[in-house]
Order: sequence, then structure tokens, then C-alpha cells
Amino acid sequence: MFYLGLSQYRLKNYSSAASYFEKYLTAGFQNSIEESYRLKSMYWLWRSQQKLSLPTAEKMANQIIEEFPLTYYGLRAKIELTPNDPIIKPWSGDASKIKKWMTPRENKIWSKIKILLRAGWFFEAQEELKQFQDPASSDENILYAKWSFLAFDHYDATLFVRSAWNLNKEYLSEPFVRLVYPVEFKNSVTKEAEKRGIEDNLIYSLIKQESSFRVKAVSEAKAVGLMQIVSITAKDVQRDLKLKNINFPEDLNDPQTNVMFGTYYLKKMMRAHDGNVPFALAAYNAGIGNMRRWTKVREEFKDFGKFRSTNPDDELWIDELPWEETSHYVKAILRNLILYQWFDNKFAGLGQERPFWEFKK
Repeated sequence: MFYLGLSQYRLKNYSSAASYFEKYLTAGFQNSIEESYRLKSMYWLWRSQQKLSLPTAEKMANQIIEEFPLTYYGLRAKIELTPNDPIIKPWSGDASKIKKWMTPRENKIWSKIKILLRAGWFFEAQEELKQFQDPASSDENILYAKWSFLAFDHYDATLFVRSAWNLNKEYLSEPFVRLVYPVEFKNSVTKEAEKRGIEDNLIYSLIKQESSFRVKAVSEAKAVGLMQIVSITAKDVQRDLKLKNINFPEDLNDPQTNVMFGTYYLKKMMRAHDGNVPFALAAYNAGIGNMRRWTKVREEFKDFGKFRSTNPDDELWIDELPWEETSHYVKAILRNLILYQWFDNKFAGLGQERPFWEFKK
């Protein structure tokens, strides 16, 4: 039903497209996979309603913002409807009131954690944090997130912040969103970004999605490290850069080496797709061979250069991808990039002459 709607939208039959999306949204969901299409159906229903100049379009956009505020489509809707407002609202609360009552045992653990953090023993501090009881409130989730952030455990920090948001929407505000968008390994990222002519915020956005800044992250596909490099990619990069004595996977657990390999490969994907970052991200995730086979049979993709815009119609292909994981991946990194740019005071909006993902020195 969803893909029939996309097909009709591609053919500019917007009334028919809207009908399919509406049917999908009213059909009910039998499992989590079907539920994952809810946002996409709502988004393209909104776009179809816009094309038809229907008064219901704005209501649908507001529903997307309400239900999916920190998704790419949720951010797009918010930016388009309220372009002069902050992307993430400021927080008006009092941080000193966010407290946790500790048992004597937890007080001892907390004393250890403070010593370990001061000494820079972050992995040990992370292990001590796991000795706390599970957080029982939104306030405790926020505290656990802050402590995990200080211990460089950005994966758990993200989980705790999300739990806080589910319990209390007031925490969906700037200081707590910043907790899940860290800037780590700055020296390596800046060095490789400048060398390859890539925006540093794009590298942070990719690392955030790939590994949540976990140096020793390993995926089911045996991808390794911050930018999740697989063996075949590592060998290609090693050959291209004429490097010797690189041992996979051990050496790619080193942040500097991993960022060097990942940034080089991302730039290679960008060159292969005429500098189009979203297409390059899809190739980074799904494989350049898969992307080439898919785009080869699509007449509209013969010239990647023409897709240099943030017009919704020029992004329809992202949801047409035959790999659901890759579709989600591309949108997640674009979402990350908007937020990193905004925190860095570099986000120029969606309606600028060049898309926000195109690096500008």
C-alpha cells in the first residue's frame, strides 16, 4: 500500500497517492515493521496534500512534528512551518532541581565514579555506572544520561535521554538533545575533514549513526570502530592510500586510523555520485555496487548532479530504496547533520541556494 502510494506520487497522481497513504494509515499495524512505515506514510500524505492545496496539509505536518519531533521528516516539517523558531526549544527549568536520592551503596559507587572521571579512567567509570539501580523517573534518566556523557558512554546516554523524553516531553529541549550529539575525537575529525574537503559535522553525523562514538563497536556484519569499516573496505582504502602493516580489525579500533579510513571512503563515495551526499551515504551503507545496479535501471538517476536540492520531490528516491535499513540510515544522518549544524550555528535552512548537506568553505 505504501509503495503504491510512492509510485503514484512519482507519477504526479497526487490524489491517488494520498488515497493509498490514507488507506495505509487507517489499516492498523500488525507488527513493528508495519509501524515503521507510519512516519513515511504520514510524510508523503502531507506532501500529497500540499500538491493538492488541501487545508488538511498543515494539520498533518503538525501531527508529524508532535509524534516524530527528532526525525528527519519531523525536523523538516518544523523548519518549514516555523522557520523563525529554534529547531529545538530552549529549556526553562532549573538544573539544580534534578536530583537523585542514593542508597549508601550507591553513594559509595558515586564516590568511585568521581575519582575515576577525574583520573580519566572512563571505561572503568562506565562499568561503575552500570552498578546503579535502573532509573525510576525522567529526572533520574537525565542524571544517568549526564553521567554517561561524562564517562564517554554516548550509547547509554542516548538510551537514558530517550527514556526521559518518553516520560516527560519537557526534556525534549536543547541542553538534553545536545547530550546525544557529542563532539568527540575532534583532532582526528578536523584533520581528516580538512584533508578530504568534507564538513566535520557530516563526519560526526555519520559516527553518531554508525557507532554512537563507541571506539570498539562491532556490528553483525563485522564492521569495526567509529565509522564501522568492514574488511573489504579496509583493504580497498589501504591499497588506495598505499599503507602498510594495517591489521584488520585491531588497528581500526584506533580512532585516528578509523576516522582516516572512514572519511577517505566517504569522500570516495561522494566522488562516485557527483558530490551528492545523500547518494554517497546510501552507497556507504548498502555498498556502491548495489547502488550502481539500482540507479542504472532508473532513468531519472542518470545525472546525480541535478539532485542538488532539498526539494521533497528530489528526496523521494530515499524512500524508494529497496533496502529499508539504508533508507532509514540516510535520513538519520541527514537529521544528525541538521542538528550538528544548528548547534554549531552553521545551519542555513532548507530553502537556501545550495542544500545544507553540500559543504561550503
